[in-house]
Amino acid sequence: MDRKRGRDVKALKERKRTKLDGSQLTGKDESGDSNNESGDSQFFSDALMPIFWEHLFVNIENGVKVPLNATIYNKTSWRHSKYLNQDGTIDKDRWIEAVDFILDNNPCFEKKAGVKNLNPTYVKYSLMLAEGYEDPDNFPGQVPVNNEMRNNFDFLIVTSRGTSNEEIVCSLLIAQRGECTESPGSWVVRIICNSAVLYPPAFWMPDEAYTELQLTKEGEKRKYLDDGFSENWLDQRENRPIVEQNLCLKTGLHIMGAFVYAAKNWNSGPDSSTALLELANGYENVLGYCLYDKFGFVRTGHIDEKKCSAFATKNIEMRLDLDSISYAELVATVQTTKKMRVVNGQMVEVPKDVFCLLANQPSMQDQFRGFNNSILDLNQRVKATTPQAPAPPRSTRGNPMGAKQVSTKKTTYMIALENLIEEKRKFDEYMNAALEGIQRKYTSP
Repeated sequence: MDRKRGRDVKALKERKRTKLDGSQLTGKDESGDSNNESGDSQFFSDALMPIFWEHLFVNIENGVKVPLNATIYNKTSWRHSKYLNQDGTIDKDRWIEAVDFILDNNPCFEKKAGVKNLNPTYVKYSLMLAEGYEDPDNFPGQVPVNNEMRNNFDFLIVTSRGTSNEEIVCSLLIAQRGECTESPGSWVVRIICNSAVLYPPAFWMPDEAYTELQLTKEGEKRKYLDDGFSENWLDQRENRPIVEQNLCLKTGLHIMGAFVYAAKNWNSGPDSSTALLELANGYENVLGYCLYDKFGFVRTGHIDEKKCSAFATKNIEMRLDLDSISYAELVATVQTTKKMRVVNGQMVEVPKDVFCLLANQPSMQDQFRGFNNSILDLNQRVKATTPQAPAPPRSTRGNPMGAKQVSTKKTTYMIALENLIEEKRKFDEYMNAALEGIQRKYTSP
């Protein structure tokens, strides 16, 4: 029996039954491939946007759904509003301006001192791929001819108005199908970022602040320059005060919910029942990990060897079985900001991952990080060690039939592999003990 095929057929029926009114598959043939040649939105399709505004792009205030006071673009609306000519052709100069607008006005690039910033070069490169430009070094001389590549990308951009009524990018999510070559049909969160605070670049701080943080002004500035920021970009932000963008709060939750909804909606083709992402900076990124946990993403690259070669070793791979969360549970999670599931016929909040439950116990979270770093290190050692063939048995001279296996010392590879297995076992025991302790705490009278 083809188990995968049987699962896909079941998934299709379940999704058709539980899909919210108005949701439909768009832009795909029976194989799940897009025949779109315009580069407009396929994943975050125009047909889904009204559903998002009804159920996901809302906050609940006093029991009432209140739409986000923000502008949310999918690729179609972004192209038409930002860089298309009136006749529908692409204006490359306006496209460059639109990309620069994202890079110049995105709070995700401006974080606290000592925190790694989202790389603008990578963001710009990803947006170029999303528009079908295969050769970034030859832009804008080339024309976007790779429609297949362009149709494997989509994005959502959330903007609000700043203190001077200027448009500011609150959140950005770029989705890509096939980034993980091992799961070519799965949609992946290539980039997601959300910030409600505009910080001045971290190297403009009082001297005593650098001393307290054990940082240097030049070192912090170098982080920005190494990430692709220009001197001009930094000069424009000198002495800028910290600005709260309250309208941007929690928009990362909304667009993440939209990604999961769109991934469930895209239910044709191989690997389509799985969505993927990599958690940047691993367990150091507590907010990101716990956001993804709400939607049912589970770590797969923490204990076992990573499945997606495109993901960075230091990051944690997370996968979501799209059939494990219903549309109703997804909507309830976004609207309540809690991890909601149906239990015994009732929609209730369910426990978060044990790592998130330890939010008020940083020392225990540090234990998780320690295990993670140890396992990554041991994994690398195993990969770097060549397995050695066992020594052949020796024959006793004049008595070939009396051959005996000579006991040899363990090879370096065997030792490294045994250490890795033991470290995995220790982590499993630690995690189970921590979870049991938390459950006793929450269930005891």
